[in-house]
Amino acid sequence: MRTSIDDGFAAIAFPSVDGAGTGATGALSPAALALISERASVRGHAAGYAEGLRQADAAARVRLAELEAAQAVIAAEALARLDAARAVLDTAIAAVQRTALPLLEQSDDTLVSAALELAEAVIGLELRDEQRGASAALQRVLGALAAETTHPELIVRLQQDDLALLRETGQLPEGLTVQADPTLFRGDSVAVFADGLVDARIDSALRRAKLALLAEPM
Repeated sequence: MRTSIDDGFAAIAFPSVDGAGTGATGALSPAALALISERASVRGHAAGYAEGLRQADAAARVRLAELEAAQAVIAAEALARLDAARAVLDTAIAAVQRTALPLLEQSDDTLVSAALELAEAVIGLELRDEQRGASAALQRVLGALAAETTHPELIVRLQQDDLALLRETGQLPEGLTVQADPTLFRGDSVAVFADGLVDARIDSALRRAKLALLAEPM
């Protein structure tokens, strides 16, 4: 039995927040449920995608750090190998220098001695020509004296046979005092004057040449 109070009330349908209506019982319609599900799926997909990006970025950072560390190890190993190779090279160079330099110095001495022996042999052949040897002895000492040949106290000493030969052939300069010296060999000559002495002996010249050659860096 209906009363007057029942007549004053009627069912009210409230609008849905998402725009989809509800039924008379207040339950969501299938369309509303589908829309809500779709939106939730989109939000879930976006959240999952963002989380995936964050994980990928973290993984990339870890991988980059690993690669940088590995590269640093490779560079350190390469530098160590280079230092080791340099040390081996320095040791080899030092060994070669210790071995080769004395041999080179000995070779230099041998070459100098051989050159001087050859010079002595050539000079010996020249001295076999007595005329040429005597003239060379005189010219050598006069060349060393340069303009001092007119010095009043100048005395030129020659080997006695050379002196005799030069006198016979008229090769002695006028005004030059020349004496025979029994201590000299053929081809030797010495000049003595107040201020000093000029040694033009062959063996002295060869000794000076040897000292000069050995003193020069080869």
